[in-house]
Amino acid sequence: MRDPMIVSTGQMYERSYIQRWIDCSNVTCPKTQQKLANLTPTPDYVLRSLINQWYAKHKIEQPSRLTNGRLKMAMALSMMLVMTWQQSRLWSVNYRAGA
Repeated sequence: MRDPMIVSTGQMYERSYIQRWIDCSNVTCPKTQQKLANLTPTPDYVLRSLINQWYAKHKIEQPSRLTNGRLKMAMALSMMLVMTWQQSRLWSVNYRAGA
């Protein structure tokens, strides 16, 4: 993931994929199937920065600059980072709420 975007349902997607989804006249969230309150995704600058830091720390090139053979591995690593970040964010919210 290079450019994470959040839609009105709170789900996160890569900019190019969610924009393609919306450009194809879809008005629901791909994951939840809830109707999107607006069709303008919001950039997640914090997560984008964390992704860039992770790539730099692990000395891995950004996906846009990789050859196709390495692209799949980099995208898989990016998705693992996003899932880990989302889980920790969810844990943090639940912990603070006393859940």
